Amino acid sequence: MLLTDTVEVLEDGQKKLKQAESKLRKMLDELNEEVTDRDLFKLRYYGSQLEDWLGQARKGRQELLSVLRFLTGIEKLGNELQPAWRELDFEKTDVKPLEQYVQRAWSNRPEMRMMAAAEDAQRAAVEIERARLFPDFFLAGYVQASWSPVQDYIRNPLLQPGLTNYDAALAVGLQIELDVPRKLARLEQQKAELQRILARKRQLREAIRLEVERAWERLRAVQQRWKVQRRAHRAAKSWMRANLMSYGVGVYDTKDLLDSIAAYSRSSIELSRVKHDLAVSLDELSRAIGQDLRTGRQPESSLPAE
Repeated sequence: MLLTDTVEVLEDGQKKLKQAESKLRKMLDELNEEVTDRDLFKLRYYGSQLEDWLGQARKGRQELLSVLRFLTGIEKLGNELQPAWRELDFEKTDVKPLEQYVQRAWSNRPEMRMMAAAEDAQRAAVEIERARLFPDFFLAGYVQASWSPVQDYIRNPLLQPGLTNYDAALAVGLQIELDVPRKLARLEQQKAELQRILARKRQLREAIRLEVERAWERLRAVQQRWKVQRRAHRAAKSWMRANLMSYGVGVYDTKDLLDSIAAYSRSSIELSRVKHDLAVSLDELSRAIGQDLRTGRQPESSLPAE
């Protein structure tokens, strides 16, 4: 889109220079003393430069379209089918305080979710190893019964009960494993692993903070450039309009007219470049916090799996 805007601006500047040259030729034919052949040479020189820039811009646009055709597989792109550009409303882009974006990044980034899951799993492993140090209590029992119609129940404990018998028992048990040094070593190993995960989590938090801060600072700087360039573009446009109005009534200053047209063209191209940089900065901050700032949605790669 930047190259397309550049081509349009240069084509508009070329059109204005041709109109100025036509007016200048008419004034020379009328023997107007306010203009000379040197003014015509200046116009032709600037027109040649502008035509060279326009050719380079068109070449760059065609190369970009070739890349897009290769990436998308659409052979008609740029010929029968033109790309669809979406203008972004940068006036409504509100940059919030840095800490809000940092908190969003810590909540949305998949790396932080992975580290949080690893921390929870390791804390559970530490608790398991700590639980192995305590004894195991258990409750055991049994119930046994048998009956026969041809034999009575024998109550004498010294005699064999035979076929009819009823019995039950209940016991409380305690199991203690004496390999305490090995269990303590495994507990310390799991604690050390937990500390390693916590250290990596702290490093990741600081790395994400640094990434968000850099993207945030760049976005603020580009936004400031956007405001300054808009003022410069309005000033250059007013300057060019004033010269074109003077040109229309025959008051002619070739150098000032050429300078105003060149300033307007440069400011238009620079404004398009700043718009491009602003869109890139907004995308970088969106990627850094794990959330699309234009739609408010998280990228699919950072959404939790169902």
